[in-house]
Amino acid sequence: MKRRRVWLMYAAGAVAGAAVIGLGFGVGWSVERHLYWVRGTAWCALIALGLTLCASPVGLALRRLGRVNKRAVDETRRALGITTAALATLHVALAVSTYLRDAWASSLELTWLRSGAVAFAILLALWLTSYPALNRRLRVFVFKPLHRLAWVAFALAIHHAMTSPFAPRGWVIVVAVVVLVLAPLRWLRSPRARTEDKEPEAA
Repeated sequence: MKRRRVWLMYAAGAVAGAAVIGLGFGVGWSVERHLYWVRGTAWCALIALGLTLCASPVGLALRRLGRVNKRAVDETRRALGITTAALATLHVALAVSTYLRDAWASSLELTWLRSGAVAFAILLALWLTSYPALNRRLRVFVFKPLHRLAWVAFALAIHHAMTSPFAPRGWVIVVAVVVLVLAPLRWLRSPRARTEDKEPEAA
């Protein structure tokens, strides 16, 4: 069951990315096609990041109902986080290889691209530290504080989208509001949840 849930997250991310690429080939003009790919993968990454941040509060609600346990929530959040980083990598690769191909270095002078670049760097760091075996090799012992930087990445991604000349700002606001409304639920702890939180995590 564990593997099925985790691989479902990875498969969903792969299908979303492939769908954007495939649908983009149906766009006639190359400039419009490139923009479609970049915008589509950006939305996939942003929604995946929002789902990652919502995994804890939603998982907590399900734990209170006795539907899932802490391990299941942690596995789901980790899989969503890895999917987010992979989609963000696809987004950046497409942007750099298409409309930023001839000016990607100087493009960092633009504020909205700088915020996107920093958000991507954070997501890459979180991706690398999402594997317990690799953490032991790298001697990373601050996993939870480090992964709270996902909120910083989210704030930067929202800024990147809101200040981008291409993003529909109304939908960006909707994503931000949904995540921020659900976020406070993570601090509500039932007695069962508090007991599970004290249990050591499996390596």
